[in-house]
Amino acid sequence: MLPILRRKFERNYDPIVLRNPWHDLSRLFDDFLPEPWSGVKNFGNLDLYEDENNFHVEVELPGCRRDNIEVSLEDNTLYLQAKRQENKEEKDKNYYVRERVQGQWSRSIQLPAPVAENDIQASFKDGILKVTLAKQVDAKPHKITIK
Repeated sequence: MLPILRRKFERNYDPIVLRNPWHDLSRLFDDFLPEPWSGVKNFGNLDLYEDENNFHVEVELPGCRRDNIEVSLEDNTLYLQAKRQENKEEKDKNYYVRERVQGQWSRSIQLPAPVAENDIQASFKDGILKVTLAKQVDAKPHKITIK
């Protein structure tokens, strides 16, 4: 009779990832997406928030240069475009992992209220694009006094 060997397999699984069925599905599709987009993580994430007078949009665009970013406004929709590219191409290297990708990205954001088209400011620093759009006077909330 042959002895039965029982091995205890130790795997370093994250229990949160195991409970999320979408994790494996998204990893499956990562293998089939076109190369420029399969490795892109944390690119183009944005926050849209408002204060009393302005809407603020902050977008993560790591690795982009200021002159490769375009911002435009049309029909109360903010259009953002960015291009990330490497300046040098090295063909003599044999890469094992290449996650720094290049390509184009674009996104449109429907603003929740009309903005003053002549009062828009944009700045880009440390990979973060910040756009401030002033609300139109009639779009600002008005406090009504009850008599």
